[in-house]
Amino acid sequence: LGFIAWDVVHTPVELETKPIILGHGGMGVRSLIPLDSKTSIEKAIAYPIQGTELDVKITADFVLVAFHDEELQTCTSCSGNVASSLYSEIENCEYKSLLYTERIATVQSILEMEHADSTLFSFDLKLDPMMEGDFLAGYVTQVIKMINDFPQYRFVIESQSIETLNSLKFWNVRAGLYFYGHRPSSAIQLASENELTGISIDVKQIRPNDMTQAKKAGLRVMLWGCGDVFSNRKTLLLNADIIQTDDIASMVRLLALD
Repeated sequence: LGFIAWDVVHTPVELETKPIILGHGGMGVRSLIPLDSKTSIEKAIAYPIQGTELDVKITADFVLVAFHDEELQTCTSCSGNVASSLYSEIENCEYKSLLYTERIATVQSILEMEHADSTLFSFDLKLDPMMEGDFLAGYVTQVIKMINDFPQYRFVIESQSIETLNSLKFWNVRAGLYFYGHRPSSAIQLASENELTGISIDVKQIRPNDMTQAKKAGLRVMLWGCGDVFSNRKTLLLNADIIQTDDIASMVRLLALD
């Protein structure tokens, strides 16, 4: 009965067009592997999906690192925050994990790993409140440089800052630009007014009519926040363009990708 139930809940979802599937910070927030770590990214991209999302922060000396949380002590052996630290001060910070010995990785070191050409990376730009003026301009410059240094890959960028997205657009960054919103209506309006590629939003905040409005506005939709087979199925039925999942294995089965 257990095997029958397993097969039933994983019955493939029939879609006219399959969305782009990305891992969320690699294998996702529910994995035992630290989020945004090299091992998490490597294992995620080993699945038959298009790529992964990465949380991108910058150090005080302008080194891009893959890290999610506000404070280092939340999930590592170190304290403080990334934006006020030199890279040399955090490069040996290890994630708190019983099974994996992982240090905070630079974005460059992740992109230098062996990935297939055309692998898609979504950079979720994590801006610190202290980032303004020359510091913010330096962040934008480093993101553009990183993308230009790896022409074999595809990129999209998510940000809650319209100003940052417009700056990247001004410099013709080689990436789709998505406004990371909290409310569909305002996100659609801002993305449309600023002629961005689309919106990135928690699947729990969006409804089918919001998807319709986004499509009418000519926007693409990237959804995240699905972490099991049931939420993966519900998310697929919304017909998003890109989905970041915390449960890659079940998403692969639901789309019959394996």
